[in-house]
Amino acid sequence: MADTPLEESNLAHIGSDEDKAAREAAAKLEVQWEGCGQSVGIEIWRVENKRTEEGNPDFGINVWPKEQYGEFYTGDSYIVLKTSKSEEDDSLEWDIFFWIGAESSQDEYGVSANQAGMISAHPHFLGGFQRFYL
Repeated sequence: MADTPLEESNLAHIGSDEDKAAREAAAKLEVQWEGCGQSVGIEIWRVENKRTEEGNPDFGINVWPKEQYGEFYTGDSYIVLKTSKSEEDDSLEWDIFFWIGAESSQDEYGVSANQAGMISAHPHFLGGFQRFYL
């Protein structure tokens, strides 16, 4: 195994302006994030794999129905967004949670982490106060 210097690896640019711009652009394309986090409350998405006609995995997220809040399955992964008002002023704050089922696939929890990173890069949240929980 070769020792690759950090500056030559795919990790070198994490947090750079280019990285932030790429995450923001990706977040703008995810229709599931439209309108989220704009009012106080809880919103939940489940990671789903809707295989293509060729049988290839096609992971994405879908809104979890409100009537099923609190019903999580061990084979699935979820993203939970809690929007609240700041105690100091009227601004909104966001807590982003990952719920990873014990039997969830590595692909699913990878998608949930990626999507949670995308939501934090969404223009609506930029400059806002965010906390992540796993």
